[in-house]
Amino acid sequence: MKSQERESRKGNKRESSAAETAADMGIDLLTEEQYRERQTFGDSG
Repeated sequence: MKSQERESRKGNKRESSAAETAADMGIDLLTEEQYRERQTFGDSG
């Protein structure tokens, strides 16, 4: 990330992480393995 972009994000920090948001919603995030597996659904190759 460029220095200028990094500086501009300092004023707009996230309030929470994706994991925290998912936990608040009562859902689980996929692992990378689960995500990759699902990306193959419907592939005919």
